Amino acid sequence: MSPPKHKDIATAIGLIGMLSATALVVFGDTHDLDSTWISPIGVIFLAGPSAWVAGLIFGGLFGSPGPWGWAALALGAVLSTFLGAAIAGTFVVPLLGTMIAPFELFE
Repeated sequence: MSPPKHKDIATAIGLIGMLSATALVVFGDTHDLDSTWISPIGVIFLAGPSAWVAGLIFGGLFGSPGPWGWAALALGAVLSTFLGAAIAGTFVVPLLGTMIAPFELFE
């Protein structure tokens, strides 16, 4: 099997970002969005491109063989998650959202 292409990885990460945002809107608590300009549905549409850009930046960490591949996969997953949240947070609340959004993932 040939290794996945960089854009294919970014697209997969973008789709996972949109699915995660959909789960947040459907099952999660979105009362923090009441004080911002974005609606819960807007979060879904903003999550896709944000996760795609993060996938383009850190997509090279996915698809390596061997034990290093698993470590790179875990590192790439964490970094792309944080960067995708930071990008989306920047659009929702500039500057403050960039810093707070990645840490909201753990709340």
